[in-house]
Amino acid sequence: MSAEVLKQRGVYDPKKLFGLMTPETELARAFVAERFVLYVEDVHVPVIGGHCSLTALPLFSKTTPPYREFFEARGAERFVLSLLRALGGANDMFQCCFVESNMFEDIPFFGSTVKLGKKGVEAIN
Repeated sequence: MSAEVLKQRGVYDPKKLFGLMTPETELARAFVAERFVLYVEDVHVPVIGGHCSLTALPLFSKTTPPYREFFEARGAERFVLSLLRALGGANDMFQCCFVESNMFEDIPFFGSTVKLGKKGVEAIN
């Protein structure tokens, strides 16, 4: 809206009009800092997209300092625990996995949410 008003008045300069995404950035920084017991001031998480919780997207893979190994380790831990619970009889274990799929003709495997059970993948959502 501001851009349109400035354009109508003939003074629009895209280098001088910007909206702040501080709330979204601070939420992402606080999440990472709390998760890894760090000072918020030491964490940077780029956020792209829109200016609300539905459209703002934190790029955790670009976090500095880099914590990719922590995310990968935590993801592996969650998957193994879910798999063990499913093998033990739990019927509410869902994980995102690459599985064989016929959704696309030339793509034999696709990332999907799956329900894990005693015999492996019970359902693909």
